[in-house]
Amino acid sequence: MLQSGLPVAVRIFEDFLTLRFSTPSEDGADKLASQGVVDILAMADKEWLTVEEIYEELGRTVPLDTIRSWIRTKRLTAYKPGKSYLVKREELHKFLENSRTIPEEKP
Repeated sequence: MLQSGLPVAVRIFEDFLTLRFSTPSEDGADKLASQGVVDILAMADKEWLTVEEIYEELGRTVPLDTIRSWIRTKRLTAYKPGKSYLVKREELHKFLENSRTIPEEKP
């Protein structure tokens, strides 16, 4: 175990590694879940995102209605197999890259 004086992010990552590469324990899973680490890691592996997951991924800085507006106006490509919109992670990243106000500099 790392020393407890380290930053919280380091301790959380250490807890994740302990949980991931050792025998899972209920205490470890509960601790990580309470810190939101398990949800973040699970979301990073998902290919399809809901509007709410996009909201979380963007750090809750963009209102849900704005994300839905991007989809309705066809600025952000989405699929609607049922009642909810689904967006491919790569489509979201492409949309965000194309929305930059300053183009990325090429070396």
